[in-house]
Amino acid sequence: MDSNYLELRNVLANFIKKNVAEINNDTVIDKTVVQGSILIHRMYAEFAELGYDVENYTDIKTFGQLIEKINLKQNIEYNSLNNSEPINTEIDDSDLSVGIDIEKIANFKEVADFREDEFYKQNFTDSEIAHCILQPSPIQSFAGVFAVKEALVKANNLLKNKPFNSFEIYYDNFGKPFFQGFIISISHVDEFAIAIAFRDKKNIDPKIETKTETVVKDINMFWKILSIISFLVSLSLAVYMLVEFKN
Repeated sequence: MDSNYLELRNVLANFIKKNVAEINNDTVIDKTVVQGSILIHRMYAEFAELGYDVENYTDIKTFGQLIEKINLKQNIEYNSLNNSEPINTEIDDSDLSVGIDIEKIANFKEVADFREDEFYKQNFTDSEIAHCILQPSPIQSFAGVFAVKEALVKANNLLKNKPFNSFEIYYDNFGKPFFQGFIISISHVDEFAIAIAFRDKKNIDPKIETKTETVVKDINMFWKILSIISFLVSLSLAVYMLVEFKN
């Protein structure tokens, strides 16, 4: 095992701050020793770069459990995301749920190609990556999307064991993020990205929970009306100022 998994233990040692020789099957490797969910995801992304692509790793507590899952997976034919079960964005039965998350932007590293980096491929969809790399600060945008996904997981138990690249954050025509069935918000403060996901089942139309098209239509209509109102207010103010200036 030492020769087969030496690279794996070298990566692990960097994240749990232990000497490689100290790592054994009982070594704890979960978030109690790897501080911050982003570092957990980065650790498993580095495992994937070594050829150890582990799915549903949220229940792994020790190095022995990691090895057991890797050995099990070697006997199973790998299916890509496109050939796996359909994306599931179901919502649990709780009437009221809320999740909040904060991420340090510096934990998201710059890479030559975000579309090819294992960490970004594991945690963001192709559309999310395309959106983020077009923003003035891609790293800041990735941190915000990651934070809101963490918030959604905390608010919706059905997403708990879902890979982050299996559910997607959408954007309306004005760049406002949304996720069906939830009110979400992303903010950036200095070196941090903060996100919140809120759902009140009593105040949500069931049709909106199952049809993304309806969500997009309703949001776009709201912003169109708001834009028209803003335009009329600005026009009225401009006319008023022009009249005052002539007088």
